[in-house]
Amino acid sequence: MRNGKRSLAGDLHWYSLCWSRLTVSRQNLLYNIYGDPFRGSSTFFPKDSIPKTTFDPPVETLHINIPFYQVNSDDGIDFVNIPDDELGGHLDVVNEPLVPSYRVTANFGPGIRVNDIQLVSRGNQSNESGLTLPVSWWNQKTSMGPGDVPSPGTFPSDAFHWDTLETLDGGQEMMLTVHPFFYNATTKDATFYQDYSFHIDFVTSTVDIEAVTPTYRSVPLGESQEIDVRLTNTGSAEVRVNVSLDIQDMGSFEVASSQSQNGIVIPAGGSLIRHFSWDPAGSPETFYQIIARVFDSSHLGELDKGYENFRVGIPNLSIKSM
Repeated sequence: MRNGKRSLAGDLHWYSLCWSRLTVSRQNLLYNIYGDPFRGSSTFFPKDSIPKTTFDPPVETLHINIPFYQVNSDDGIDFVNIPDDELGGHLDVVNEPLVPSYRVTANFGPGIRVNDIQLVSRGNQSNESGLTLPVSWWNQKTSMGPGDVPSPGTFPSDAFHWDTLETLDGGQEMMLTVHPFFYNATTKDATFYQDYSFHIDFVTSTVDIEAVTPTYRSVPLGESQEIDVRLTNTGSAEVRVNVSLDIQDMGSFEVASSQSQNGIVIPAGGSLIRHFSWDPAGSPETFYQIIARVFDSSHLGELDKGYENFRVGIPNLSIKSM
C-alpha cells in the first residue's frame, strides 16, 4: 500500500491529535486497500493500466496569497473562516481553539518526489483583539467549558505542515497546509498572515518499489510473516540505497515492527529482492499495514514507498443453519 507521509518530527506532535490528520490517515488506509474511487481502480492494477494524471511542474519556489479571513459571530462565539470553499479549512485539535487553515495541493509525475518544504517568508500581517474562538472537540465545535484548557500561548505553534500521498499512476500528491491564523485563548489576541513563500526540495528517483509481497494474507497463529520487497533501478548507473520496513496496526496506527537494510547496491537497469521477517507473537489479532521505503544512501532522500496489508489470525466464522 502507499501511504501519506507526515513531515513533522517527534513521536507526539500536536498535529498528530488533529481530527483532520486522523481523517486523512484513515482515508489513506482505505485508498491503499481499495484504490481511488475517483480513478475507478485499485492498488492491484499494474501502473501502466491506471488512467494518467495531469502532472504539475516541480516548481521550487511557491508563493501563496491567502484570502483575508471572515468572522461570523453566534451567541458570543466567533467562528473564523477563510472564504475559499476549496482550499480553506480548519485545524481541528481536541481542546484547542478552532483556527482556520489553507491547503494547497500539487501532483508530480513518477520519479519526482518532495523531499522537504521550508518556509522562506510570510508577510502582510494583520492583528485583531477580543475574539472568542470556540474550542474544538474533533468534529464538534463547542464553547469552552470548565474542563477545556487550551495549550498556553499561541496556537498553532507551527506555520505549516505538509504530507505526501503516493498515487496509483506512480506519481506523488503533495498536500501543503498553511497555518495563517494564530490565536491566544488567554489574551484573545489573533495574528493573521496573508502572504507566504515556500521553498520545495525535490528528489529525482530512478528507483521503484515494484512489489511488497507477504507470504500470508492471514498469518496463522504461531507462524511468522515473511515479506519480500522487490526493487527496480531504471537508471543508467548503479545506485546504493537503504530500505526500511514498518509494520503498523491499521486500527491504532502503532508500529509493531520497524526494520532496515542499508547499503544495498542495485545495478543499472537491474532489480533485486530483499527479504524481511516478522514474528507477530504477542501482537493483537487484527489487520496490519506494511510500509516499505527506499532511501538514497548518500543524502537519505526518500526515493519511493510501497505498501501491502495482511491480517494476524484467522477471523472466527460460524455457520448457522436456516
